[in-house]
Amino acid sequence: MSTFTDSTARYGRFWYAGLAGLWLLALFLRWPYPEPAWIHIDERIFLLHPLKLWSGDLNPHFFIYPTLHIYLTSILYYLYYLCCHSAPLEDFVAYYFFVDGSGLIEVARCFNTLLSAATAVVVAAIGRRLYGMSAGVLAGLFFAALPLSVRFAHLATTDTPAALWITCALFFAVRMAQEGRIRDCVWAGVCVGLAGGTKYPAALAGVPVAAAGLLYWPTLRHWGGWVAGAVAILVFAVVSPYAILDVQRAWEDLAEMGKFHMASDYAKTDIASWRYYLEYGLRYGIGAVGLLGLAAGLLWRPLQRRREEWVVVAAFVVFFALV
Repeated sequence: MSTFTDSTARYGRFWYAGLAGLWLLALFLRWPYPEPAWIHIDERIFLLHPLKLWSGDLNPHFFIYPTLHIYLTSILYYLYYLCCHSAPLEDFVAYYFFVDGSGLIEVARCFNTLLSAATAVVVAAIGRRLYGMSAGVLAGLFFAALPLSVRFAHLATTDTPAALWITCALFFAVRMAQEGRIRDCVWAGVCVGLAGGTKYPAALAGVPVAAAGLLYWPTLRHWGGWVAGAVAILVFAVVSPYAILDVQRAWEDLAEMGKFHMASDYAKTDIASWRYYLEYGLRYGIGAVGLLGLAAGLLWRPLQRRREEWVVVAAFVVFFALV
């Protein structure tokens, strides 16, 4: 039986008030002031390409990243122009494109800050689904103060929005494993499509979704998992259409990126990636206590885990294997 159906369901209004407070706390910890004194190299993408779309050509002709967050940022910049500027559109674009784009980078960073704070709320919801209200609160607070998340929330990159969509996909995957409802399959597919449409590796959020389907319906004949997969593909095609319509250019960009990151001298390191993430990324990103808690959670009663717990394990394993 789902832990979510325990006595905490009687305190719904307090729970939602707590989620609002959690979001505000996470927002306070992430609000990007003072601004970093430098611009991350990947942030330039979210200055140049969103503005290029204003020419009327929605094909970014750039596929190192999918286009969902580029589109969203472009819309956000246009709203910023309508609300805060009276200069002609051409002057606005020329100034931010050629002279000083820091103002738009600041807008994009603030947007990512809001998304990162929302991720803390989803983490709390997953914790409540798995272990009840107290666990949900602790999980949400832990993520709200997570150094790695706080740091990346200050940057206009795809990491923060991808983390939100991955977490949402995991939330609905947990619901799938608990209750097996088709609407959860649909929403899980939507979130996987949004994750993949934000950052290609984030599509691996489909693995815990597939695991949830197989754990609840231990057969490939049931159509719940297939629904999630079909919806994910459809959503990706909608939010990043030119990755399909301009597939030749997309493959060229991805091949070039793969060559750079895997075969160039730049990619050569003195330490294996898994060691780097274990000794530095995870150690300083979640802290020593968090790392010990993670190890304990993975080793805790492995033979007695519920379906939904295996879904979370699947999510961790697939993303750790990626690095």
